Amino acid sequence: MKLASAITVQAADPLSKALSLVEQNGVGVLVFDRKSYVGVIDERALRASSGDASTTRCKSAAVRTPILEPNASALDACKAFFSGRFKTLPVMEGTRLLGTVTRWEVMQAMREEGLLAGNTVGAHMASPILTIDANAPLSVADATMKQANVRRLAVLSNGRLVGLISLYDLLKAKAGPKQRRPQMKTFAHGLHARVSSFMKEQVETIEPAASLIEAVAKMLERQVAALVVTEGLRPVGIITAKDIFESALYHYENARVQVSGLHDLEKAAAADVVEAGQELLNKFGHTLGAESLTLHVKTAGKEYAVSAHLHGRTPLIASYSDFDLMSAVTAVLDELKTQGLKHKKTGMGGRKNRR
Repeated sequence: MKLASAITVQAADPLSKALSLVEQNGVGVLVFDRKSYVGVIDERALRASSGDASTTRCKSAAVRTPILEPNASALDACKAFFSGRFKTLPVMEGTRLLGTVTRWEVMQAMREEGLLAGNTVGAHMASPILTIDANAPLSVADATMKQANVRRLAVLSNGRLVGLISLYDLLKAKAGPKQRRPQMKTFAHGLHARVSSFMKEQVETIEPAASLIEAVAKMLERQVAALVVTEGLRPVGIITAKDIFESALYHYENARVQVSGLHDLEKAAAADVVEAGQELLNKFGHTLGAESLTLHVKTAGKEYAVSAHLHGRTPLIASYSDFDLMSAVTAVLDELKTQGLKHKKTGMGGRKNRR
């Protein structure tokens, strides 16, 4: 797998330095404490940091990620990227940094290793895609993303697709003008502006019948991590780099239950989470027309927010929060079961929306 050059900062450097490098290069910055790897800083630091970025140290904002070994396969990298919302991972031999791997290198390797063959966009997209009007204020987009736990919205004007707005676009709006960016106290700035002011007007699209090989080729050519799936002029879904990674894990690892977002201290519970998911599929998979299950865990303070996505004939989504991880998992799986049984009786579809 081809390696990319690493961009690094030291743990004691100001966060403003790392954020400037992220904005200039569009990839994550690796943080080291001398020769010891600390973690990665990307645009998520804009959201997480509420203090002054010129006095905040990089060490406090870095997110710990998996480390890839020099001989890692594309499938190994898929597992690592799927375990969290990472855009850049370090490749190290002992304490020696060899380079980095981004989503682009992994998708290129997947294509070269034949991990995309036989799969279509329609089978792996999130559908339907959430939409927002171009004239809506950014505050509405922000609230919609938070409520639905998604990272992108299709932007419509008179029912026509005119753009795409992402969490990163909102973070840039919240941060305010560049000259005020080091002071991370300006998050409220810009949320009264219209969605059209910050959306990406160049939207890359693809049809449901297209192959994942075609989707990855387009992502690599245009350097985008998401494609809006359209039928004619109508947006019907979205497929992202994480969907591409998940497809490989499902088809080549026979992993019907995928769990992401668990931190190191919680990974001991991963087996219990997977077992609970497998129990749901074993008992109700046929009834619900389910093929696989994805669970993503997000922590907010001491609370666990678990989102679950049941993939198959009738895609379903549910979420639940609790101070106990397994209680949240149990509740969200019960909700999926309830939705599925309700759909069987009424014929009403669920919604699969992951990003």
